[in-house]
Amino acid sequence: MSVSVIITCFNEGRFLHAAVDSVLGQCRSDLIDYIVICDDGSDAETQAILQELPKRDSRISVLPVAEGKIPGTRGVSLNRNRGVSTTDSDYIAFLDADDLWRAGKLEQQLAIFEARPETALVYTAFSLFWTDNRKPPEVASLVDLTLEPDQTLAYFMEDPPIVPSTVLMRRSLWEQLGGFDATLEVFEDTEFFFRATRLGRVAALSTPLIDKRLHESAVTSKRSLLMKHHAYVAFHIATQEPRLLRCVAKRLSERARKLGNLEALDDRSESAANLLASAISLNPFNLRAWLTLTLHYLGGASAMRAAKLTLSRASRS
Repeated sequence: MSVSVIITCFNEGRFLHAAVDSVLGQCRSDLIDYIVICDDGSDAETQAILQELPKRDSRISVLPVAEGKIPGTRGVSLNRNRGVSTTDSDYIAFLDADDLWRAGKLEQQLAIFEARPETALVYTAFSLFWTDNRKPPEVASLVDLTLEPDQTLAYFMEDPPIVPSTVLMRRSLWEQLGGFDATLEVFEDTEFFFRATRLGRVAALSTPLIDKRLHESAVTSKRSLLMKHHAYVAFHIATQEPRLLRCVAKRLSERARKLGNLEALDDRSESAANLLASAISLNPFNLRAWLTLTLHYLGGASAMRAAKLTLSRASRS
């Protein structure tokens, strides 16, 4: 039994040592035979750190950006794909350079594979934290697909936040999938894990086993730009499974509602109202969107703050 760890990196040198430490510190790190850091043409500071890391452990290697490529343009999908292609381990794990694995991650995931031999991929809950500590860390809500009879439909409708850094998967599933779709700008992981549910069973661990870093440069923090990507990926997925086409509007309504809730909690009033109105337009029976929009218009920011706990739960439910 062996594990490959693929770390994607772009200008994240200040986080790299901690990320690698979290991998090497696993109680079953003896099973890891490759730690491949895929760089996308990082800055000089990160390059200096990348040159030092292989000296720490013979299993660490750095895959530089291809010569002649513009830095930062290959993307995480292509880098994950080329990283996996250099390995031959039984299991594949991913880690973004600014995330951290918690102790026991590999051990607990491998135990699931042993207990449920039909399982092809295991994901876990995760904790969110800000680099500048502007907010206290919080555990993201987990949608557990383990016992769902139709995991493909459940994944499409519930859109559980399967974060690549939480995932451990069998190589046999990876080879069936053919890697991430490098043509997608955003939500390439959503599309990848959707395909995974069509080809194999997935399982979840409710214990948070990674710490995911949030910062302003993160793509997912630009909420106002995300709906067009949600729409593209939803239709892209549904064309692979035509029975899901009738569910696209409902799925997009939920995406708009959740984004609107988050904007409201951050006091971005105009953006919140627009997103919640979109949610209702897509699905007039989305009662949670109606509730949030009503609070917004009747009480403004004060009412939204009073309902913050409710919205926090709804935005991640």
